[in-house]
Amino acid sequence: MADADLALIEQAEQVLVKQCVEGQGFKYWLPKPSPAGERRKFGYVIDDLAWAREHGYGGELRRKRELARKTDPNLSYRAGLSPERRAAFGAVMAGAQNSVLSVELPNGLTVKTTRGGCFTEAQHALYGDFPAWFRASRIADNLSSVYVARVVADPRFTAALRVWAACAREAGLPYGSPQEIRAGLPALLNGKNPANAHELEVRLATAEATCERRSALAQTGRDLSREHGAEARREYAGELETYRRLQAVALSRARVIVNQHSPTRGAQQ
Repeated sequence: MADADLALIEQAEQVLVKQCVEGQGFKYWLPKPSPAGERRKFGYVIDDLAWAREHGYGGELRRKRELARKTDPNLSYRAGLSPERRAAFGAVMAGAQNSVLSVELPNGLTVKTTRGGCFTEAQHALYGDFPAWFRASRIADNLSSVYVARVVADPRFTAALRVWAACAREAGLPYGSPQEIRAGLPALLNGKNPANAHELEVRLATAEATCERRSALAQTGRDLSREHGAEARREYAGELETYRRLQAVALSRARVIVNQHSPTRGAQQ
């Protein structure tokens, strides 16, 4: 699903959360929509040179997001409540701790969530079946974990990776893979001010994306993911179909919710 569609669903979810929370006698402020750049996810390598030149590895986006969290009026509001009201507010938001939904992921791990809070109620209103959505979305989001090791061990991937690494060495970067860059990034950025950190991120990410063009590492990874992930997708075909179907349902409902809310957004915030 396109980033713009996912953003619309997220926006509608927040509107529903606000309505739910205020219906319980509390206040809730809608967060600002996330910039489109924050939604970009790269797999084995950054393959968007323009994004790399603008955002590096997304450090400045994370800093902005952290600042937004620190200045979130919902946090100030919650902190100003009495202990009893704060506990009640937490229950309204998160639901009952004794009502838990759990899903076993394809890699064998289990994830859990509480039920009955305004966030789960909002998702239930959007997707029509929260338990089904929770199961399907968690499985879809984690399906690659069962085959990614086979992808990176495939001779076709390692051949493309050698081309990428040779290109990186020519650019003065002694890294054997994009993952090595990212693993070493915290130490490289440690102690740098935001401007210098962003400059370094951009230089490294731009080299990574430039070398991707020469090696076709991203396309190789996508091709091999389809090949090695075919069995997993067959095994979880029902969950993947539910995931796509409920996303489409949520998008249709989100358009109506956001359209109805937009004319009065300023007054409600």
